[in-house]
Amino acid sequence: MNEKRQTSERLIRRIFNRIFLLISLLNILAVVGYNIVQVSQTESSAIMAGMTSEKTDKLSSTNFQALNNFEEQTDFIRILTPDGKSVMSKGTSQFMNAQQLTLGKFIVSKQGVFDYVRLKQNGTTYELWLSINEIIKNAGIMILFVISIMILTYLIALLLIRRYSRRLSEPIKTLAYEVQNNKSILLVPENPVEIHDLAINFNGLLEQLNDKFLQEQQFVSDASHELRTPITAIRGHVILLKKRWKEHPEIIEKSLNYLDDESNRLKILVTELLNLSRNEQKNLSIEQINLSNLIDELTNMLSESLTQSIHLEGKADVFVNSDIMAIREILTALVENAGKYSDENSEILIKFNHQGIEIIDEGLGIPDNEKTKIFDRFYRVDKSRSETEGLGIGLAIARQYAQKANLSLYVTDNQPKGSIFHVKFNSHK
Repeated sequence: MNEKRQTSERLIRRIFNRIFLLISLLNILAVVGYNIVQVSQTESSAIMAGMTSEKTDKLSSTNFQALNNFEEQTDFIRILTPDGKSVMSKGTSQFMNAQQLTLGKFIVSKQGVFDYVRLKQNGTTYELWLSINEIIKNAGIMILFVISIMILTYLIALLLIRRYSRRLSEPIKTLAYEVQNNKSILLVPENPVEIHDLAINFNGLLEQLNDKFLQEQQFVSDASHELRTPITAIRGHVILLKKRWKEHPEIIEKSLNYLDDESNRLKILVTELLNLSRNEQKNLSIEQINLSNLIDELTNMLSESLTQSIHLEGKADVFVNSDIMAIREILTALVENAGKYSDENSEILIKFNHQGIEIIDEGLGIPDNEKTKIFDRFYRVDKSRSETEGLGIGLAIARQYAQKANLSLYVTDNQPKGSIFHVKFNSHK
């Protein structure tokens, strides 16, 4: 069964009650127990000292008045002399014959609780039954006094707990109220430090969520536009063919070529969107691959669709431990991106070694404030700087593969112009 939901004040009070009860019991037992033992030991030591100071020849039944002066009728004394004689204070015989319960060194009888002390000196045995009834009575008074103080302390503590727990809970209630009312940024209290840090982290989370939401909105807008354009064009040419192909057969070939281009564009766009979603569930496999052969194969394939020239700078037979699919997709995305944002007659340089790969272009470059954003989903550098079409999905896919394959992916400036995309190989366990 789930526990009932509780406020922080109630939780603190429950913990305090348990700790306070435990400490109170320990204090009472310690103070009272120590008081009883200490006082009884002091009194018994004094009485024993008085008895042992008497000479043996004076210990007789007729001369026992001095012993009877020690708390007569309440304390009981017996002295066993070396010759076997027994000398007892008044009432000791009746006390010893009465029913008793022994608890360690303490004896409980109808007359109360007694501390039993036995001492043997020079052949003489001294026995003392010291009544601690008065001590227990005083201890009871002390217990009542201690309990009264503790009750007062407890009540004061409850008031302080209520006051300070409300003070601690107030920032949390404020945060909850602001979240409930859809505040975009939460107020950050100075104290307590934990709530201060929580509010800062929560604001960071809200900013990330807001950025993601804006990116999703932008994606929906861009995707709708990009998908609508080829679909509208395809639909228009289909209608044109239906209406006019008999009267103007010359338009058939032109329309078919256009339909082929637009349908291929639509296929590529849908494929990119599907890859972006599927890559999140894809598991990669780390193995040793020949990086030199892989890059050579990719550049031969990509150079056919690019107007820029691609040059390689790296040794033959460079082996690295990574996922071949990840490297292939990352390089494809980076080289195609370089081709989109570079002049037609420019050069794309690919440097590589066992530590990493660099794709260097002579394109538009990327502003510093956008160098990290370009790897976000659906993000594109300001369209006013370029007429290049696309949704900005390629670099997001590249980052997905890099993260899964434990690769570092980042961009720096190329001089005098352009960008350098770095792919660094990290160690694998």
